[in-house]
Amino acid sequence: MFIVWGTKRVEKKLGWVSDYCPVCDDAHVHRLMEVRMVSHLYYIPLGRGESAGYIKQCHRCKNQSASNPRQYIHISKKKLGSLEELTDATNPELVKQLASMLELREQAALGEVSEEKRRALLHQAFHFIIGPIAKRKQRINLDWVSSLWLITMIMGPIVLYFILISIPAMRMSNDVAYWISFGAFLVLVVGFTICVVGDSSRFIRRQYAREVIKRLAPLKPEEQELCEVLEALKTNPDTKAIGKAFKAGKLYDQINTFNENNTLTA
Repeated sequence: MFIVWGTKRVEKKLGWVSDYCPVCDDAHVHRLMEVRMVSHLYYIPLGRGESAGYIKQCHRCKNQSASNPRQYIHISKKKLGSLEELTDATNPELVKQLASMLELREQAALGEVSEEKRRALLHQAFHFIIGPIAKRKQRINLDWVSSLWLITMIMGPIVLYFILISIPAMRMSNDVAYWISFGAFLVLVVGFTICVVGDSSRFIRRQYAREVIKRLAPLKPEEQELCEVLEALKTNPDTKAIGKAFKAGKLYDQINTFNENNTLTA
């Protein structure tokens, strides 16, 4: 008899708080949740399980990030009428934190911060992508490029086989046509695999490149600074995909173009 048992992740909703969202780069309403690993038998929970930490989910962009319930003076059971009300009731220090963050960025843009703080701000311009990428890795993803490769991998060898045995001038036997088509299939498998591996980089550039440029632009980083930050990102498993998604030279040019356009507009 086959018995289905094990542990599963359960998110217990605790209430609502106001907090900073790294993806939105602003204060927003968040749902606070406790993550518990609960034993199950045939997917029926057995007990409350063990706590694995706390997360907050932005009500606007749905991004999830680590949290600590102790930082809030209160956890509201309702979203309340406005963000201001929720901030006053759950996290009044948030206003000061955001003001300090903005002031630090302005000082960095003017070159009035230490090298250590400047480097930290450059890293922060990329770190907001960590949560969405981690969530995306939990499932198989096929963008239009990968989907096209998959269709070609399946249909290409079949179409090639029938073409090879249908052209009289080639006088190709079924066995020869089969092995040529099989060889083409193996080549396409390699191409499809490479394409799927590169999905994260394409996704990051497509979804977040503009936001990264916007956050880096006020800091006016040099190309060497960007190169060093990207290399540092590649050394961390959580940020490796982010570091590989960008090229320092291209990013440097895009930041300069962004700053030039904004100067002309102003």
